[in-house]
Amino acid sequence: MQVSRTQLLKYFIQPEKLSTIWDYVLEAIQGNPAFADFRGVTLFATAKDLKYRYMSTSLENMRSKWEQQYKWAVNPEFQARGQAFIDLGKQITAQGTYLFPYTIPKGQEP
Repeated sequence: MQVSRTQLLKYFIQPEKLSTIWDYVLEAIQGNPAFADFRGVTLFATAKDLKYRYMSTSLENMRSKWEQQYKWAVNPEFQARGQAFIDLGKQITAQGTYLFPYTIPKGQEP
């Protein structure tokens, strides 16, 4: 049986505090031999469920909206532009679905 992975810890950090916190983390890693495995660590940021925020009539309009938000949110001093990317996807929900609260009929597979 395969179980989906769930991230149980989530922290929302105000942007103006991130730099100070990250500097503290890097300092703690460098100054403590117990954290040797974490040397060279990279901060990873992600966002989910943005389809409604960037929904547009064309790919160019969507990219323009994303670019505007990126320029507002990201200080290029802390991230190389070449390390950012947009992962595109399309959501399709079939008419007959077995999602909650529906049950899977006997003899059928999801």
